[in-house]
Amino acid sequence: MATGIIIALLIAICITAIKSYLKKLAHGCCGAGGDDEKTV
Repeated sequence: MATGIIIALLIAICITAIKSYLKKLAHGCCGAGGDDEKTV
């Protein structure tokens, strides 16, 4: 039973890490994305 809980916890951590990694790939890290400047 304890092994199942540990495996479920590890899977949850992996899913969270993958989601975070994909978000960083899409939007950049640490404010690296440039702001859109309006030119008049």
